[in-house]
Amino acid sequence: MGKRKEAENAWKAALMIGGDLDVYMNVLSHLGFASHAKHVEFNGSEPIQSQTPRKQEKMASYYPHSSSSPAKSPPKQDTVQASAKHVHGHKSDNHSGISLGKKEKKAVQEVEKETYDPDHEHDKSASNRGVLTISASKSSETKDPAQVAALAAAQNLIAHGIGNISVDQKIALGYLQVNTGNYKAGIEIFDGMLREDDKLVAAYLGRGTAYALQGNLAAAAKDFSRAVDADPNVADAWKRRGQTRAALGFDQEAIKDLTKAASLSPDHECFHQRGIVYHKMMDFRKALTDFRKALNIDGSSPITWNFVGLCENSLGRTREAIIAYERATQLDPNMKEAWANLGQAYRDAGDRQNAEKYFAMAEKLDPNYVHCYHLRGLLFYGCGEIRLALHDFSRGHECDRNDKNCFLMKAVCKHSLGDMSGAISEYTLLLKMDPGHLCYYQRELAIYLQKHLDVNLISFNADVELDAYFKESYCKRDPTNHPRLGNYIPQKPATSKIPDVKMVDKTGVKEVDELVELSRRFGPLIQLRSAGFLSNLRQHRMCGLAILHMAQQAKAWWQSGSTAETVANGSRRYDLYFDVKGSSKDCGKKHAFGWRDFMDISVKWRQISEPNDPVFWIDLMAPEVFAEGFGLQTPMVTGQMNVVRYYPYFERARDVVKKLIEESGACNVHDQRFMLPPNKIDQLREAKTCQDLWEVMQQGFYVETPCHSVARPGEIMAGTRITLLQKPPDGFDFTIRTPGTPPRWVEMDKEMAHA
Repeated sequence: MGKRKEAENAWKAALMIGGDLDVYMNVLSHLGFASHAKHVEFNGSEPIQSQTPRKQEKMASYYPHSSSSPAKSPPKQDTVQASAKHVHGHKSDNHSGISLGKKEKKAVQEVEKETYDPDHEHDKSASNRGVLTISASKSSETKDPAQVAALAAAQNLIAHGIGNISVDQKIALGYLQVNTGNYKAGIEIFDGMLREDDKLVAAYLGRGTAYALQGNLAAAAKDFSRAVDADPNVADAWKRRGQTRAALGFDQEAIKDLTKAASLSPDHECFHQRGIVYHKMMDFRKALTDFRKALNIDGSSPITWNFVGLCENSLGRTREAIIAYERATQLDPNMKEAWANLGQAYRDAGDRQNAEKYFAMAEKLDPNYVHCYHLRGLLFYGCGEIRLALHDFSRGHECDRNDKNCFLMKAVCKHSLGDMSGAISEYTLLLKMDPGHLCYYQRELAIYLQKHLDVNLISFNADVELDAYFKESYCKRDPTNHPRLGNYIPQKPATSKIPDVKMVDKTGVKEVDELVELSRRFGPLIQLRSAGFLSNLRQHRMCGLAILHMAQQAKAWWQSGSTAETVANGSRRYDLYFDVKGSSKDCGKKHAFGWRDFMDISVKWRQISEPNDPVFWIDLMAPEVFAEGFGLQTPMVTGQMNVVRYYPYFERARDVVKKLIEESGACNVHDQRFMLPPNKIDQLREAKTCQDLWEVMQQGFYVETPCHSVARPGEIMAGTRITLLQKPPDGFDFTIRTPGTPPRWVEMDKEMAHA
């Protein structure tokens, strides 16, 4: 057990700087734990935050993940064979094999006998066989490294060996040192060999791998380049340089190298590695193609299936992603990343029950799996189960105090629950950890709200009281040191005189509890019952209460004859609760109750309902932003992804776009209208995809849907915009945009006042 722990610890350390999974597997095999190596997989399915959320994914290490690092495993075979046909790499022309003495033959026979395991006879993949063909030998635990290397050289089974036993023995010994974490010793061996022969490919590959595992990627890339120069026909050299260049951020160069490697040796590993680079570049279509090619060669890799799922999900094909993740879990039931991704795919589809089920599987495999707690916490948060979400985010933060995702959401949950002092404290601690963290905006809002907890909702207005440039920066997620915030005066510290909201299921006040119960009838009306939308209990409750509040105001206004603040109706009075101090219209100046005041009610409830969402009146943003047309954007397609929630509208929107272009043209990104040439009309009518539309228009454009005026019959106003823009790599943004410019605002105000 001691040697296995030593191997595991060495490899875990290597992973921190970008290591090769197969090195770890090979070390385990060399130490006699081939069956254990079979079940070890490192997967990088965890998000980068969100996008999104969508989803946060931590990528797999890009360097190096070759089929045998630093030496290549021999082809698949049932048992170890000391035959020249299994030799890889460079041999002298006059070498046709090696004759073994009785002692060596006996040693090989013992190795074969000890290696044979009927329970794992079916498992012949290179990644499970080890660096050397004798590496799975249980007896190798007691062999001196030099003896192992000598035996390997004698068997002529050294990757990139030259057929000279003494040289191959040194190569084997160097490989062995690198594979067992003795990088310095391995480098010294290869240094000595290269002083004698500066064209020795194996030495460059071995030393380059050692450099890479030490984190010296620049030196590794140089060595792999020298290997390529020494022999351009060695696929392993191209592959390793490609992996290293990807780790250095030279993605295009990495793609070229891996493409060359695939042309020389089209194996699973080449396509898998190139797929990882494409995935990193967010070119999910090409990545998916490569992962599928890899699976056609070897369909037994759970890591590759997991990446297929990531690509399918990133393309908006949730059903296909689920199938891929399920396949990964079938191949490796202990792969927590695949279970978590499966749960996330169901969450993206709006299926809470299955999402919970599979997140629980990931948690069961690893009770300290921070990413799982974060994803499940987001699921609960999206369902309005804030206390359950707080539990998961708190657990994730306990497991890793440096995880900012769980830390942030822990604070947001407290903010949502009315634990303002707790939320402010958490935001402050996070800002100490990361002074530029965007939770700065949420802390400012929490401090503002804490001061107004005991103030009547109709008596204050955040839109009027908060700095316009603060609101702009929050909406745009600008850095906290953005020039627009240069004159912003931060909120004064929160006061301890105002208690936090108590977390209770019943208020104890009959009238309030009745209102809460009544809100259940109206809140669900906000729910969109289509793919991708979770049922959010918190938003239902807030919407229901907002509807009741607005209904009370509307009734009082109608009963008052639109003038008096109260009206008698027999023995009952209907009060119009209206305070210009809390109005967003005319900055609190005296005015009659109007549509803006009515809508203020829903806006205030919406501002409180979700601390993660900046919700402000557009005309009260910074004047420059209002003038340029700040507004909402709903993507149907973004990049290469068909957005699960909104893509169902694609065909309808596309047909509207085609009709409007044919009738009245379109506007380019500079707001200049242009007409489509008559000879392009037929091509336009045949367009079915974003790519088809782009080929017709040859530029980014938008069309405006007509909006027929009610206040001024016969007049047509500019409605919402449908926009198509190209988005590298190989993608488009097809979105519904509604810019709130001053002229459009004036028109809308007239329409609403008339209504």
